Amino acid sequence: MNYGATLHASDFWMGLQDASAYAGVGFDDLVDAITYREVRASTTHPARPGDWMVRMSEVDLWTNARRR
Repeated sequence: MNYGATLHASDFWMGLQDASAYAGVGFDDLVDAITYREVRASTTHPARPGDWMVRMSEVDLWTNARRR
């Protein structure tokens, strides 16, 4: 039996360059979304101190809302 943790999309963090490519939008569009608080971002991820990072699930929610 496997008792390991199950990973979900919300567990994956991406840098802004990767996140904009993943979402299929321009880097500036993603930065604007973060600035206008449409996408939550953090600089506190322990593996990337000082770099803005977003969760994959946040990017998914934002791109789905833009398509409506």
